[in-house]
Amino acid sequence: MRKIYKATIILFLFYNQTISATDWQLWTTIGAEKKLNKNLKIKIDLENRFKNDFDNHFYTHGEPSIHHKIINDDNSIGLQFRQIYEESSSGKWKLESRPGIIWLTKFSLLGSQLDSRIKVIYRVLERSSNRIAFRGRLGFEIFKISPISGYISDELFYHYNGLDQIDRNRLILGMKINIKTKKLSVDAKTYLLRQDNKRSAFSSWKGTNAIGGSITIKF
Repeated sequence: MRKIYKATIILFLFYNQTISATDWQLWTTIGAEKKLNKNLKIKIDLENRFKNDFDNHFYTHGEPSIHHKIINDDNSIGLQFRQIYEESSSGKWKLESRPGIIWLTKFSLLGSQLDSRIKVIYRVLERSSNRIAFRGRLGFEIFKISPISGYISDELFYHYNGLDQIDRNRLILGMKINIKTKKLSVDAKTYLLRQDNKRSAFSSWKGTNAIGGSITIKF
């Protein structure tokens, strides 16, 4: 009952955040993951995004990554390389490359299961100066009825090299399910997302809402 009460409060607060945004987007991700040995695994993701109430495809990225377990299954460090094609406001598509380092960890606190992800990224931009970005995400489980669980997460984005500020916040409320067979398992997620962006120190925050889904096949 306490978890249901907590989830209801979170849903109410999230609704108040998302209702004020002017644009709804659709984000879809498909991925595959393969264990190479007991400590090492590789992963690849392909994501597409649609804006203007799902009408315009404006973003695609592919991201291969490799992860190495540290101490136990709840901690890992990895390397990624994300290749992005994104439509600019002028209608032209621009290319961006993002090599980076990823640290993932899971832990328990006050009876709740939490997970965190830290990324340090070097952004190689096609029509602008390159820059370093830091991303920090913290999430926790709000309910679990096996094999389904609900979660909420918040992620902050910080840019160096000119901006030197927190310029993006991403709040996610979602559900996930894990389906296992003898040879593989499938992780599926669906979520609501609220993203607020700030382009400069003097500009105001601008919000975007998204409905998202992802499927990852693990071999």
